[in-house]
Amino acid sequence: MRKKILIKLLFFLVFFCYLAGELIAEEPQVYFTVTGRKVSTVVGQDIIVLGLYMPNNSGTFNRVCWKNIPIFNIAIEKGSDAKNIFVASRNGVVRSTDYGQNWKVITSWEQVEPIKIVIDPKNPKTIYTATAYGIWKTTDFGETWNLKNKGLKLVNQTYTRTISILPSNPNVIYVGTADGVVVSRDGAESWQEIGLQGKEINDIKVAPYDENIIIATTDDHGIYITKNAGKHWSQITMGLYSKTYFTVAFHPTEKGTIYCGGLKCGFAKSTNFGDKWEIFDNEVSNKDIICIGIYDNNPDIIFVGCMEYGLWRSNDGGKSFKCFAECDGRIEDIFIHK
Repeated sequence: MRKKILIKLLFFLVFFCYLAGELIAEEPQVYFTVTGRKVSTVVGQDIIVLGLYMPNNSGTFNRVCWKNIPIFNIAIEKGSDAKNIFVASRNGVVRSTDYGQNWKVITSWEQVEPIKIVIDPKNPKTIYTATAYGIWKTTDFGETWNLKNKGLKLVNQTYTRTISILPSNPNVIYVGTADGVVVSRDGAESWQEIGLQGKEINDIKVAPYDENIIIATTDDHGIYITKNAGKHWSQITMGLYSKTYFTVAFHPTEKGTIYCGGLKCGFAKSTNFGDKWEIFDNEVSNKDIICIGIYDNNPDIIFVGCMEYGLWRSNDGGKSFKCFAECDGRIEDIFIHK
């Protein structure tokens, strides 16, 4: 009898550990960057919080990389289990190949203040970075870089700031510039304008289920969509009241569902590709939202980074939010490791 009871207890213990492991595995691994804070000093002493924050085993975050340098963007090599991390920082592109323990600047002084960095999904040795002076490319994991500006127009120091690579064909690259959207179909060897010229682009996203559908946010002209890979663009602002939008995100599985954030406009959702938007009345209403991260394994979990009020988390698809970390920091980028 005692033996049977012990076997049952052992069975339940194993099942409980398995269930706990599954629950832990469902939690997103969130990386984010802080580039400023609402209150920077107390009693004349600097409070340094700038840098990359990465998750640790205790459920909190470690601040790593150049801890007092603004970091604008994060890219983690797919399949490396977060071993290979790249960041675009004021110092240039910085790389870690040991889970964030050690870092190395892999760009030269010519690559001034990279804003965005993306990794080729099929060839991780190929990486692109957007700077104030154009697009740089490496094919050897960051050891050497080449400027790829053929067909681009220099207009000002907010030249290129966002890049999106087609997963099915990484030679097709969309870039948002200070003068509209451009595309390369030959791996950044040349660029062609495909719309929204005269408008400064803040973000570009390609739909995960249809690569002809692209959404771009602008600095002072709202949000635009194309459903034919840039041949025609339409403004989608019905229900929105701001003109400047910093970020947009597609729901990973629900076709037509998109989210956006911008200047003093909170968090908004559309279920019909932006034909009409709903602005949620919640804890981030009227806040400046710079970035959005959606957890693909559970899309009800959404993170937003605010200009002055930290990183916020929603567990109900954006209906409500709770401050998650650095509640007085400027969150410049969010990366959710799958």
